[in-house]
Amino acid sequence: AVDAAEASSKAAKASGDAAGEAASRLLLAGLAAATHNASEAQEHATAAQGLFKQAGDQLGTAKANHFIGWALATKGKFEEGIELCGEAGSVARRLGAKKIEALICYCISRLYLTRSLGREAVEFAEDAVAALRTLPGLTGLQASAADLLVQAYIHKGDTRSGLRVAKEGLDAFRAKHC
Repeated sequence: AVDAAEASSKAAKASGDAAGEAASRLLLAGLAAATHNASEAQEHATAAQGLFKQAGDQLGTAKANHFIGWALATKGKFEEGIELCGEAGSVARRLGAKKIEALICYCISRLYLTRSLGREAVEFAEDAVAALRTLPGLTGLQASAADLLVQAYIHKGDTRSGLRVAKEGLDAFRAKHC
């Protein structure tokens, strides 16, 4: 996937297709983030951000900012990274991009959990769960967000709420698949 995205990025750049290059660089940022390579994710996301800004693409810019924020938080600039992710989520919300907003909330919650900050993680995990419940066909993401919310409640010290969310998730799964 990385080789194909790199080839796509190079071809788009060579042909002057800024939108194609931005999309390819954003994909490369996501692939780097998936392998926990924060420096590479930040490099690709920063390139994508510049191209999206030039094109006036606010959602593309927000997506790139999300990856930059994740990279900053992962590399030790936690508050700055969280702030940038939060701004990206606000843009996604304003533009009505619920799935992107939910994924950013999920990411922010996961970042808070890396620091065992359950109270902060709960807020964003709840937002991710709520947004994903309204979107069809995303049962895997919904389950992951519910699991994240359970973990956030446990880190917060609220095991009762964690158990409640886990039971709701199990009941929903049984209703759909059993």
